[in-house]
Amino acid sequence: GSPFFAELFGGAQVSPEGKSGPTFYHALLKRIDTDPRHVVMIGDNPQADLAYAKAAGIEQVILPRREQPQPWIVEEDGGIYVDSLAIVPEFLEFRRC
Repeated sequence: GSPFFAELFGGAQVSPEGKSGPTFYHALLKRIDTDPRHVVMIGDNPQADLAYAKAAGIEQVILPRREQPQPWIVEEDGGIYVDSLAIVPEFLEFRRC
C-alpha cells in the first residue's frame, strides 16, 4: 500500500541475467511500460546500479551512504546519496513537489 511504488520485483523476474547489466533496466522499463523519468532506482552499488540505470535513462538513483552529514545529496556522478533508506519516502515526497 505505498503511494510511491506500483510494483516491486527482483532482477531475475525481469531479466534472465538479473540486474547485473544494462539489459535489466531496459527490460524493466519495457515490463512496466513507463518512461525512465518516472522511475526511481534504489541500489547499493554506485559502480553497477548507478551506471546501468543511468545508461537506460533512469536519472533518479538512490544509494545509501551512512557516513555523510546531510540526509541526502546529489553527487557529481548523478547519484542521490542518502544517509538512511528510512528517509526515502520523505525524499520521494519532496521530489514530487
